[in-house]
Amino acid sequence: MKGSVLKKFDIWIPILLTAIFIIGIVLLQSSCSISPLPLADKTFRQLCFFFIGIAVFVIFAVCDYDAIGRLAYPIAFVNIAILVIVLVAGHSEKGAQRWLSIGGLMFQPSEPTKLIVILALARILANIQKLDRQTLYSITFTVAVPWFLIFVQPDLGTSLVILFAAFVLLYLYGVKPWILFSVICSGSLIGSLFLKDYQKARLTVFMNPESDLTGTGWNIAQSKIAIGSGGLWGKGIFGGTQTQLGFVPENHTDFIFSVAGEELGFAGCIAMLVLYALLMWRFLVIIKSAKDRFGFFTGAGIFALIGFHIFVNMGMVMGIMPVVGIPLPFVSYGGSAFISNMAALGIMESIYSRREMLFYH
Repeated sequence: MKGSVLKKFDIWIPILLTAIFIIGIVLLQSSCSISPLPLADKTFRQLCFFFIGIAVFVIFAVCDYDAIGRLAYPIAFVNIAILVIVLVAGHSEKGAQRWLSIGGLMFQPSEPTKLIVILALARILANIQKLDRQTLYSITFTVAVPWFLIFVQPDLGTSLVILFAAFVLLYLYGVKPWILFSVICSGSLIGSLFLKDYQKARLTVFMNPESDLTGTGWNIAQSKIAIGSGGLWGKGIFGGTQTQLGFVPENHTDFIFSVAGEELGFAGCIAMLVLYALLMWRFLVIIKSAKDRFGFFTGAGIFALIGFHIFVNMGMVMGIMPVVGIPLPFVSYGGSAFISNMAALGIMESIYSRREMLFYH
């Protein structure tokens, strides 16, 4: 059985992933150093995350995704307990309490939460024939509780990802758009009551970053300068002045696409977009090939998850969307996000490799 599954893997996913990661690791080294060698500490760590992520990818790809789905509910409950622990005893940094320390390593539970919510919600939608009151309670609990626990950390970006993925899955199930829109508007009004002042500023300053160049508008203004200065072909790796002189804050995480714009230019950015577009295309092929409802909803949720990250991250770096703290998949520095996304890719491979098998419940 395992040999049969391995023969049916989608080879394009690891190929595209490797290409994106290579570009990302070069950009990361450039954002942390002025030369290719020696490797910066963050670059070395990211390489370690990559190899751990490969192991996670293989494990999830080989495992039956339907079996993973049957564990979605208990995993979701454990995850909620962990998020509560984060709020009570988590590590605080830069005004947010999002991390747990495990053996001296910092871990961000909100990252795997996105995938866990998708799996649990996909399981619910796959097992029901119509939306009754009990089902609505289950969906609300599955989405709203982890969303709220993450939102108050505060982590606006991750909470938005969860809402978007839930919106996509419910829409695909058949919930009318006006109902979803009403729920989102109501949730937004309630959520706005809990927003910190700096979050409110970030949601509005992107429209006119020059209005606060010494504060919340600094990141966007400097990022736009970096991207614009790259021109068509860029200034070359390790040749970007905005990057090397540290004008763009967080250019190894949320703003790493500004490094691509300055040093690889418009051509390099287009190349990254093409790679991401091909990856998303493979996701669509996998979703279409899914032979059961759970595989379809899970694949659609992962498509929404990765796609939202790409779209919002590039948008906020270019100054056309608010800065909400969303990393660029497989490129931005960070172990929790990278490994969680690798698990998502592994599940996609599991769905594709089992597209011709029958599942009996």
